[in-house]
Amino acid sequence: MDELYSEILQRAFNKAKKNPRIGAPFLRVIGMLVVAPYPTSLETIAFFCVEQDVFKDQTLDGIVQRLRLEVLVDLGSLIHIPPTSTDRLHLMHSSIRDLLVDKERAGPTGEAYWVNVISHHGRLATDSLRFMIRDLRANICNLSDLSKGNSETEVRKLVQQHVPQGLQYCCRAWSVHLTESIATGEPGEEVIRNEFGVLSKTKLLGWLEVMSLLGEARGALEMAKTMCAWLQVSPTCKSKYSSIDIDVYSDKSNSMSEPLLFSLWDDMRRFIKAYYEPLAFGALHIYASALPFCPTETELWTRYRNLATAHVLNGFQSRTWPPNVWRTQVDTEIVAISFSPDGALVVYGARNGSIGLLDAETGAPIGHNSLVLCITYSPNGTHLASGSEDHTIRLWDAETGALVQEPLQGHEGAVWKVAFAPSGNLLASASGDSTIRLWDVQTRAPFGEPLRDHEGAVWSVSFSQNGKLLASSSADCSVRLWDPATGAAIGVLYRGRDYGIWSVSISPDSKLIAYGSGDSTVQMWSAESNVPIGERFAGHDGVIWGVAFSPKGRLLASGSVDRTVRLWNAESAAPPGEPLMPHEGVVESVSFSPDKRLVASGSRDCAIQLWNTETGKPIGEPLRGHKDAVRTVLFCPDAGGKLLASGSVDRTIRVWDVETGTLIREPLVGHDGVICSLRFSGSKLLASASYDRTIRLWNIETMAPIEEPLVGHDGIVWRLRFSPDGKLLASGSSDRTIRVWDVETWTLIGNPIKGYRYELTTLLFSKDSRHLVAKSTHETLRWDVQTLMPISEPVDSIDDSTINETFVLSNEGQWVTCNSKRLLWLPAQYWAHASGRKIMISHRKLVFSFRKLVLISNLSASLKV
Repeated sequence: MDELYSEILQRAFNKAKKNPRIGAPFLRVIGMLVVAPYPTSLETIAFFCVEQDVFKDQTLDGIVQRLRLEVLVDLGSLIHIPPTSTDRLHLMHSSIRDLLVDKERAGPTGEAYWVNVISHHGRLATDSLRFMIRDLRANICNLSDLSKGNSETEVRKLVQQHVPQGLQYCCRAWSVHLTESIATGEPGEEVIRNEFGVLSKTKLLGWLEVMSLLGEARGALEMAKTMCAWLQVSPTCKSKYSSIDIDVYSDKSNSMSEPLLFSLWDDMRRFIKAYYEPLAFGALHIYASALPFCPTETELWTRYRNLATAHVLNGFQSRTWPPNVWRTQVDTEIVAISFSPDGALVVYGARNGSIGLLDAETGAPIGHNSLVLCITYSPNGTHLASGSEDHTIRLWDAETGALVQEPLQGHEGAVWKVAFAPSGNLLASASGDSTIRLWDVQTRAPFGEPLRDHEGAVWSVSFSQNGKLLASSSADCSVRLWDPATGAAIGVLYRGRDYGIWSVSISPDSKLIAYGSGDSTVQMWSAESNVPIGERFAGHDGVIWGVAFSPKGRLLASGSVDRTVRLWNAESAAPPGEPLMPHEGVVESVSFSPDKRLVASGSRDCAIQLWNTETGKPIGEPLRGHKDAVRTVLFCPDAGGKLLASGSVDRTIRVWDVETGTLIREPLVGHDGVICSLRFSGSKLLASASYDRTIRLWNIETMAPIEEPLVGHDGIVWRLRFSPDGKLLASGSSDRTIRVWDVETWTLIGNPIKGYRYELTTLLFSKDSRHLVAKSTHETLRWDVQTLMPISEPVDSIDDSTINETFVLSNEGQWVTCNSKRLLWLPAQYWAHASGRKIMISHRKLVFSFRKLVLISNLSASLKV
């Protein structure tokens, strides 16, 4: 074959040599295909050719066309040239590469096209470093939402738009080219070293950002380790570091030499390990969740701290790297621990009988880091897919049990069900975030946009045998049908009113659909005529978690929380057998002052503490007087932050002079239960709500109650809101109703508003007081105040000047979340206690409190990006 290859190459080279327009590019393309450690495309090669004189003033598309029509036109029998510029370009066989890199094998005639591997690595190293220095910047994709992970379709599209394939290649491959070309005495080494120094000192986090966006956080760690090892044996570093283990080295140098670069890359290695979870999830979290907590005496912090988009004003930020490489929190007591023989894994045994695997490099769990809710085999049995409470889907090799690359991320709620299409190429996932997502199994990329018509958690999905139909069931009491090829909604098969639909299955002939309900019954439905078939199957004593047809469709199995499995005759509907810190107590509430300079926190220690939001330091001594836990605190917005109200488990309300820290007159007494909500109207009126299900209005000047308490709610009143004109008061209760009151007459206006299904988090009026908006964990509803009728159009002008809500954190690892969306990741020391955590975001500052600690973090830059 060598003769044939040589003949083709010699003919192409002789042609290229006669034309200066293609001579240099010819050798460059051949060399890149030989030494490239990652797949290349015409677009990638064109990216590296832009600055060549022969391509001067040409666009990337123009260079691609010239490469295709002039440079590669005679090499089609040796190089696979795809029809599109972004697909992989590669040599047809490895033996072609063997010939190109072996000077003796090529013989005298092949010397002209012989590929000097070291020289090509050096050229690509120089170009890659220069391009990265030129093009990398913080937030290169202009992202604006911290809650969106790198795997989101929207983010992936922005990456393709803002990060050219050539720059992606540079970020992934530069370290290989660098280490393969230096220390061999080749010309140009000094240039490469200088460019490497500039990249390290100016664009290091920009490189890490692109690697994060590409889903290559693990690859970035390996590259950081490679650079540490390479710098160890570099001539100017070798004498100082030759006997030091890079996994434990922590000494820092103040010189502007390669020892300093070693220090910087050692920091980067530790940085990726310490903050692997947030930076692997989303690139913006490099600046918002990782860099703010970087130790302050490291070279990395010294050079890059100005890029942090969040700033810790009061909290944990160490000076040097802690002795532990990483820390991972598990939910049970660990009784045994061991390394795998190759040192790549840490395995632990837990008191509850479970076994866990951790990546020894990063501490990341091998597998889900929360309860696995579902698992299924692919149709050919080669893969398993699992869904978890941790919002991810993971694909596994069924034979080896190994995880197939990174988890599929994008859901904002628990993944309740996963299902493969019969072809095995498509995977559907159902989530508590009310969406269904489709995934391309081969590329592990989202297939189209999420399916969003459900109004509650989606608990189950099922493909038809021909793959043309997808059924889903939800907490919104409905079963919906979809076209999986297009993602289009076909229609609603069934909509109930009282019970969520927990499971759904399509029969093998696609004619029947069965679903299991929260009322402990199973119902058969005709997919063709869209009508129920027979009576409901009754017999279970609990929610039906799963239903499945037998391969021939004659039997239907159902499984329930009553711990039984039942088999049903799908044809006759008959069952064939029997069932088979400053605070001394937990912080309960926090509130911002109108000018954003102060935060007040109420605690179970019966005290209120004031904090300076600029410094994060406590102000003065705690305000004391309550006899029990302080459940709610609120600054008066119209008093310039000088008045603060507090409500307590002791059933009293106290109003404080913030400047003097003294109580204004006697406590307000009248409620018969815990005070759970307060709201000011101007500086003279205060409304309070209690566990006693009543609302009271108080005159702040006289400290006396106004009229009798408002009664009518059948549950605890959690939310209060005055209209901007002060004439109306809205109240939201656990009885799932909202009531609107006339403040002047102290009477109920109309009938109670009903219709929201989820926990109410916020009540808002429009600025003109004409509309009322209620926000819950999953929906936003609007009403006309005069008619109390619902309206569908958005309310543009919301009176949000006094929004100051407190949210109890959900248990999602080390992530601070708002409405199930990831906002900020905090190091493990912030999660030392399992309960009592609260979060509040207001005026671009985040207050995080747990037990006796209050963290104040300035998110101004993060929320502006």
